[in-house]
Amino acid sequence: MTRSASGRTNSFLATFLASTLGTICAISLLIVGVPVFFGVLLSFLGAASPESESVEKQSVLYIGLDGDVVDSPSSFQLSFSDDRPQIRLYRVLRAIKAAREDERISGVVVEFDNPSMGWASASALHRELAAVKDAKKFVFAYADQMGEKEFYVASAADKVFMQPQADLELNGLAVDETFVKGLLQKIGVQPVIFRVGKFKSAIEPLIGDQMSPENREQLQTLLNDIWGEARTRISGAAKRSPQELDAAMADLKISSVDDAKKFGLVAEGLFSDEMETLIKRSVYTEVQNLDELHDMEINWVTVPTLLADIKSKRKSKKNIAVLVAEGEIIKGEGDAGLVGDESMLEALREIRDDESIAAVVVRINSPGGSALASDIIWRELSVLDEKKPVIASMGDIAASGGYYIAAGARHIFAESTTITGSIGVFGVLFNAEGLLKDKAALKFDRVFTHPHADFGAPNRRLDADETRQIQSSVERVYTRFLDVVAQSRGFEKVDEVAPLAEGRVWSGVAAHRLKLVDEIGGLERAVNKAAEFAGVGTGFNIEYFPRRGDRFARFLDQLSEDSSSSMSGPSWSRSFAERSRALASVRTDLGGSSQILRHLVGALTPLNQLRGWAAHATEPRRWMVLARDPLSPAAIR
Repeated sequence: MTRSASGRTNSFLATFLASTLGTICAISLLIVGVPVFFGVLLSFLGAASPESESVEKQSVLYIGLDGDVVDSPSSFQLSFSDDRPQIRLYRVLRAIKAAREDERISGVVVEFDNPSMGWASASALHRELAAVKDAKKFVFAYADQMGEKEFYVASAADKVFMQPQADLELNGLAVDETFVKGLLQKIGVQPVIFRVGKFKSAIEPLIGDQMSPENREQLQTLLNDIWGEARTRISGAAKRSPQELDAAMADLKISSVDDAKKFGLVAEGLFSDEMETLIKRSVYTEVQNLDELHDMEINWVTVPTLLADIKSKRKSKKNIAVLVAEGEIIKGEGDAGLVGDESMLEALREIRDDESIAAVVVRINSPGGSALASDIIWRELSVLDEKKPVIASMGDIAASGGYYIAAGARHIFAESTTITGSIGVFGVLFNAEGLLKDKAALKFDRVFTHPHADFGAPNRRLDADETRQIQSSVERVYTRFLDVVAQSRGFEKVDEVAPLAEGRVWSGVAAHRLKLVDEIGGLERAVNKAAEFAGVGTGFNIEYFPRRGDRFARFLDQLSEDSSSSMSGPSWSRSFAERSRALASVRTDLGGSSQILRHLVGALTPLNQLRGWAAHATEPRRWMVLARDPLSPAAIR
């Protein structure tokens, strides 16, 4: 049976009108409902915002190190997995300093929950905590697992406590290298290397089976410098000699809480409820009755609360800009983990034109990247410094291109454990002819106007002229790098820089000795130095760049950052338990891949698409010029 034409028409019109009406309703709900939803969300979170809380007398600042300690958190993302929160280092440092100066704060408690941080970040935390202790306020550290880095930070505390059955590892520092030369040979891929600097070791995993003598020398020296600083602090806190600590670690004699207690590294093994009682005893010294003490609450203060309290009292109209350069340096727009020259230039010009900004600190946490992008950023910093003071503050790593841009500042700070230097250049192309032709049985043909039009194609070898041209370009960039360092750092001759270069990495303390940096210190000292140069005294505000696009985006970033327990409070405290659970699901999606995977991707991906450590385009079809060092602070473990 069939329907009439008019029936089909009426049915179509009914369906069309229903769909149209449904679409209009859906759009209306989006327009009205989404703002209402986020308005309710903002109101809910605003009710518990830091600004609505007050700092009471006999309060305790809680610092929960339970995520990745960074200079600038990556963009907010919702994730259904239990990803780690990101903790902005400078906010924590400012809160610790404020606690030291605030009479309402009785002490500071630091809880370690498997944090990820570089050694320079650890140095900064140690210094600020030690200053609190020097101010005659208690500093306690607590953890259920600790390693060398945690013990280094905790050595600034009055006492260190651990869960009685906690995991403990004190066996020294190491850097592991994975070599993929044999793998590349098996799959028919040949790396073609160009470099200047015998210490520029980033390409060694592609062409060798073990570390070169030069790389082994520089890494051993770097480890010795970093461990020398940590060893002094850790052994001093335990009232032992550095030699005693080394001997105990070499023989694996500190492997439990009881071992650490006997050695003097840990005061006592305590469960969290016992820890809470101990803190109450330290705060409410006048209360002797245990039942009365048990019923009392600890006035925990979080980082956001304390910083909001500081901000509400500051009336200055002058600002110091902190420009964060964190990640690999690239051409184009930046992103999380990427320092784009276009994004940096936009921020620097905004800083230059903002009359409320008196000076700028460029905070560098970068292993380097594109040589061209580094040169562009260096130039813009140098030009800005003629109008407003520019200070560089090195974080965990400011090597290769990271050092290049630091040279644009009039004054450079580094932590003693910062990884820096690596003044060298390398490039790499991959000849995948064996893989593509022999193993994959692919055939190639071409037409061209000039003999080198397909220069760099992965399906053929470079000829002698092309090889010579690339090496010449790498050497030219290296000469430019030396000139920039000599000019910016006040060396009379380029020859004075050459022995410090060759791609060699240095610790911050060594770089200071070699006059590659001006002072040992963290971001706080760099900011104060910038204010000193600008003549604005101490009553200034801090403004971060590059700015996130709008207010709501910045709110989401802050919400993501506040998912850390450092921002909410100890999970074992009754007064903060609910908030901790409420924020626990908000995380940032960090992602990541293994070093071996990056090598393989680099071997099999067209070079102008690479995002690994191998190569970056500095201009169209020129992939070889790099000033980057692959050594990550996290690799030292």
